[in-house]
Amino acid sequence: MLPRMPRRDALFALVVLGCARTPPAALAPATDTTPVAKATVVLPSASAAPIRDAGADAPRVDAAATREFETHRKDCAKPDSNACNDLGIDYQLGRGVTQNWVKAARFYQQACDTGTASGCSNLGVLYEEGHGVPKNATLAVSFYRQGCDGGSNLGCTSLGSSYRDGTGGLARDDAMAVSLYQPVCDKGYASACGNLGYMYSKGLGVTKDGAKAVTLYRKACSGDDGSGCNNLGVRYENGDAVTKDTSQAALLYRKACDLNASDGCVNLGSLYEHGDGAPKDLGLALQLYDKGCTGGTFSGCFHQASLFETGAGVAVDLGRAKALYKQACDGSYADACSALGRLSATTVP
Repeated sequence: MLPRMPRRDALFALVVLGCARTPPAALAPATDTTPVAKATVVLPSASAAPIRDAGADAPRVDAAATREFETHRKDCAKPDSNACNDLGIDYQLGRGVTQNWVKAARFYQQACDTGTASGCSNLGVLYEEGHGVPKNATLAVSFYRQGCDGGSNLGCTSLGSSYRDGTGGLARDDAMAVSLYQPVCDKGYASACGNLGYMYSKGLGVTKDGAKAVTLYRKACSGDDGSGCNNLGVRYENGDAVTKDTSQAALLYRKACDLNASDGCVNLGSLYEHGDGAPKDLGLALQLYDKGCTGGTFSGCFHQASLFETGAGVAVDLGRAKALYKQACDGSYADACSALGRLSATTVP
């Protein structure tokens, strides 16, 4: 087993059905994730007919989902702009219909063209991630701006993350990112609060303030933003601006993992591996590392490989260990590259 390293706040990433842009961490369909990214949050608008961003609902093919899909399809043909956005979400999530990214993009475009701001934001996510359309960060920023101008929480949060990261032809501008996150967080959009918390944790565009970061992470987690829960857990594990409490950290990591924030799965796995804040359970640690690795957190691949290499809680499997080290190394996890070189030099191919 490897010694545990101090945790750091993760950057929130954009989540589009399992894809994430981490910056701080948290993407599921068109929504936002871990500090400073786009997270998966579905918030109704204040309008009578809610305009929704695509959320992280699990794919559904039951009778009720099929009926909803048919309703959206018929209403979109009227045309009804909001229904076209909902139809795009159905196709993106595979909700009541076979998942189809190209059709999702088509209906988001139709919704955007006819005045539904969330359609623009959801389309921006697809352009950023390259789902159903060619990957194009510049177009993504354009659609995020259009969505934000129309009042889409996702659009403003994603545009803020683009300024934070300096993507899509934008110069990096932390102050602009903060100015976009703050009003959306004030309206209760959890991902924006998590991203704003990350900015306070690092002193990006604002004066560094750990207590403020904790408050914002707590607000994000209360709104079911997985990255917010993970970053709040990091604070409790490290005793950073809160009283150190690894049991509380474990609870927060579990919630983050359940919300598909892969960093949370890996952090919870580490607590189980070392018996800190949770009973020592190497088998469960292995499962959590696997879930984190599958979700794109390469430290999960690395720690999983370490268990296979050493036979901790699982039979020694050097072939599996090498494959996982390579996966993590390909994901730019430097420690995995070193481990892969060491293991390759001491074992027969």
